[in-house]
Amino acid sequence: MEFQREIKKRKCHKEEEEEDQPLNRLRCLPHEISLDILSRLPIKYVIQLRFHPVTKEYKVIKIVYYRSAYNLEKPSHFQRLTYINSRKSDVQIYNLCTNEWRSLGEAPYRLEKKSSPGVLVNGRLHWMSQWGRYILSFDLAEDSFQEIPIPDQTLRSWMNCHLSVLGGYLSAALPSRGGNRALDIWVMKEYGVQESWVKEFNLGAYSQGFIPPELQKPHRIWKNFLGRRLVRIICLLKTGDILVEYRGGTLVSYNPVSGMFKNLSFQGMPRLFQTTVHVGSLYPVVHS
Repeated sequence: MEFQREIKKRKCHKEEEEEDQPLNRLRCLPHEISLDILSRLPIKYVIQLRFHPVTKEYKVIKIVYYRSAYNLEKPSHFQRLTYINSRKSDVQIYNLCTNEWRSLGEAPYRLEKKSSPGVLVNGRLHWMSQWGRYILSFDLAEDSFQEIPIPDQTLRSWMNCHLSVLGGYLSAALPSRGGNRALDIWVMKEYGVQESWVKEFNLGAYSQGFIPPELQKPHRIWKNFLGRRLVRIICLLKTGDILVEYRGGTLVSYNPVSGMFKNLSFQGMPRLFQTTVHVGSLYPVVHS
């Protein structure tokens, strides 16, 4: 009898270990691969997997948005619009160390997911709020939200902007007022201080010659293409040039001094892609 209880106990313990194996394997994967796996889950939400260097913790931040139901009695062709007016949300945190989920309640604002994939600066993730009125940050150590003000000088919302990190600073790119397809890039020199926003760069209009013929669609530069923005500021290179992705199929470096673009092509690159900044690691990927 005692032997049977011991066998049953070991079996339960083994099943628990098997249940945890996917998460344990997830910890061994590079951040970009883990994020890609998580982003494919069949549910509508903003999700991030991040490591905090101070707390030494990996966390999954999932912000779920629920569709409102007040339009369900209207004709069917209006039903697809119900989610736009939804304000219900739930912020959920998963800690890979404790293997636990917990809820933080509702998000302060509806986030604009397409503005950025959650830009990490100063130990915090950043998104634009819907309609571009605020930048919302999430502190990975404190599990709390905070507003980051946009500069007063722009006298407009940043609805068409997207966030990035340039030289370690929180940055935002948005169309220039001249309507000449140029971009203004604002940089926050002192984190959290509204007055420290500076218009650091102005990218001139891109050349259509850099865009492959199959990607030259009759769209404006800031119109969505397959759900993504046509222009993404990727990072600031060591040379001082700015790396830019156009239409998900072309990489270009821009020299702020000369105002010149340079097409970057690499053998074996797919026709369509999405660029992610990756910092190399000496830790090996464990294969099971």
